[in-house]
Amino acid sequence: MPYVKHINGHSKSLQAAAYYFEHKGGERALAFDSINVAHHSLLDPEMTWDKTMDKTREERGNNKDVNGQRALTYKHIMISLDERDKQVTLDQFRDYVRTWCERYFDHGKIGNYQVAIIYHNDNASRLEQGKEGILHAHIIVNNTDLDTNRRISPRYKQHMIDDMNKFANDLALSRGFRAFAENGESM
Repeated sequence: MPYVKHINGHSKSLQAAAYYFEHKGGERALAFDSINVAHHSLLDPEMTWDKTMDKTREERGNNKDVNGQRALTYKHIMISLDERDKQVTLDQFRDYVRTWCERYFDHGKIGNYQVAIIYHNDNASRLEQGKEGILHAHIIVNNTDLDTNRRISPRYKQHMIDDMNKFANDLALSRGFRAFAENGESM
């Protein structure tokens, strides 16, 4: 079954996250995809996806804390294949993840956001146990809707998370990947 985990990000800069996802321990990223943001700007190669997202939040005032609460600056979503889905290629997985992201973040059900997608297969705990890594994606969604300038949090509620998880499952089944059965078991 695909595993989907939703994590709140609160740091004012994505620089450390970008380093972790792309470089920590060597060149660990297998591939990079994005929506509404480039890996590197063609006009300014120093302007990377993380700096672009930081700039968007800053310019639109969405980097500021609200009512004494730290600002939610991004969402970090992990999608991982079932360990038994070894037949799935990186290209197939990338297509699956991009389709899932577009449904929600590219003028989708949640809105129009900057999204960086970094692919790995280096699950540290599995590798320490002598097992193979599992293909997974780290999806970083900036908190600012590019059309409305509104923050993501009002749209990112439990009913939407449930919808996202269900669609990940349904999309996996439609592509021949493992998914949750109605009884909660992986099939």
